Amino acid sequence: MSQKVYEATEKNYLPLPLFIRPNNGTANQQYNHLYYFPPAIYIRRNNLTGSLPVEIGQLKALQALELLGNNFSGRIPDELSNLTNLERMDLSNNNLSGRIPSSLRLLHFMSYFNVANNSLEGQIPTGGQFDTFPKPCFEGNPLLCGGVLQTSCTAPTRPHATEDDELKKTLVVGLATGYLFGFSSILLVCACRVYHVKRACISGVNGSNNNINVIHCSGLE
Repeated sequence: MSQKVYEATEKNYLPLPLFIRPNNGTANQQYNHLYYFPPAIYIRRNNLTGSLPVEIGQLKALQALELLGNNFSGRIPDELSNLTNLERMDLSNNNLSGRIPSSLRLLHFMSYFNVANNSLEGQIPTGGQFDTFPKPCFEGNPLLCGGVLQTSCTAPTRPHATEDDELKKTLVVGLATGYLFGFSSILLVCACRVYHVKRACISGVNGSNNNINVIHCSGLE
């Protein structure tokens, strides 16, 4: 958690040596004393689940944080920006979501940063060390944009309607208007027909002529 605690690490000889490949190295380096071991967390490919503990941000002496190849989920804690001595952060191949905290730009010693193959979204922070990280370190996150990915973060605008679209729209409106007019005309003719038949019925019943024409008016009411 601090340089003072790190310096107080036990200096005894390790019966089982530790082997760690240094940053940008090609071969593992052997450590026979825990005191010389770099302050780091190496937990790669262990199928660990859950969210990243925010308490990691209290490890001020930490120089490397490698959690790649697990099943961590949730957001990347803003508290990681407190790791001012951090040189390497690898969170790739997990299930992390949300945005990349812009406060990570404050980690001026960080020379390696990888969040590939997660479910992150939003704009990649710019400035600081983020301008030096290559494109493969962000790939595999379909909703990430900006930065080295060179993809726009603005919502796509709806294209203007073409002449064909306008013609189709006019045709549909015309057909709908024609059908409506035709249906209204049929209703009007039927209403007039019923009115004239009813009027003939009334005239036939009230007429003084003895030769009354019998008109069947059932069903007209």
